Amino acid sequence: MTETITINEVVESVTLDGGTVVEVHVGPLGAALDGKADAVHEHVAADVTDLEAVVGAAVADAVAAASARVAVLPSDVSAVSTTTLTDVSGLAVALEASSRYLVHVRGVCGGDVSADLSVALAGPAGASAVGVTLLAPTTAAANSPFTASTGTDVVTPGLGTALTVGVAGTAGGTKRRVHFELSAVVTTTTAGDLRVQMAQAVSTATEVTIFAGSVLRAEKVV
Repeated sequence: MTETITINEVVESVTLDGGTVVEVHVGPLGAALDGKADAVHEHVAADVTDLEAVVGAAVADAVAAASARVAVLPSDVSAVSTTTLTDVSGLAVALEASSRYLVHVRGVCGGDVSADLSVALAGPAGASAVGVTLLAPTTAAANSPFTASTGTDVVTPGLGTALTVGVAGTAGGTKRRVHFELSAVVTTTTAGDLRVQMAQAVSTATEVTIFAGSVLRAEKVV
């Protein structure tokens, strides 16, 4: 006795109990897989090169993400009646010893136009910085974003150097918001925290504020 069935697996025959032989006709899935297995697959060097480029880019992105330290200010921090720089609580990241970092601060601030805001970077003991640059209005500004300012001084700022951001007062009792960007390349000798610091440029009884959402990012480059 012979029976015919169709299944989706690549087999030739099945012997049932009692010696019955079942002839198998390969279904569409089995045929497709069988044809795929028998096909010749050719790859050219460009295919391998393209794959290497994709993998390399993915690895580079992963390394960059892993090497970046980021702090986002969770709540507003203010300074009033002081020109002494103090750490902005919440804007600090841990740096490794004997390393170099590309540092970038994107800040949002506001407050008394007669006080303005002083900002600075501070690092671990023995750390140094080059290329410390502030992009911000240097006098009271009514609008933000703003055009870049041109300095005329010859002082080269470093860690702990206070740089002035011109703020914009209030409108209807609410501080106008001004944006600033602070960047530098920081080199460490010992491990420790990199911090953003703030004060008033001129001491007044009306506060200046760095707003929540301001960001400090340090990306290790060496």
